[in-house]
Amino acid sequence: MTAWTKSGVYLLNWIDALDATQLAIDLSLTTNTLALFDSSVTPDFSADAAFTTTGECTSTNYTSKGAALANPTVTESPTGSIMWDNTADVSWTPVTLTSQGGIVIDGTTGTVLIMGIYWGAEYTATAGTFTVTPNVLGLLTLANPA
Repeated sequence: MTAWTKSGVYLLNWIDALDATQLAIDLSLTTNTLALFDSSVTPDFSADAAFTTTGECTSTNYTSKGAALANPTVTESPTGSIMWDNTADVSWTPVTLTSQGGIVIDGTTGTVLIMGIYWGAEYTATAGTFTVTPNVLGLLTLANPA
């Protein structure tokens, strides 16, 4: 089953962060987490707003809501762009699970969805290590048009 088709930001929460609601999304928190999800999930970036365990991976040594993004940075990189990065891999070991994507959850409330990341395929760890290595271009980049 292929439910994930793309990565994206959870628009309702970002709109609330930027409008009069002033929802706090702090990308520099070391308590923001990356949770692993299987192919039964179809992220709706226009409607989903809060964390649910539906489709979340389960395994010994994997905790619901995933693991912390331990080294977050928000910088201007490249020039004229804002880049949110996590310079450390996120790993679980030993686990037996299959994941097709991950969801970043805000560490302030533990329920606010920040973004979903589609791996491009299903990946499995069988009594091994499941590691997510952030892209060298960051988790999220906001760029001015050229």
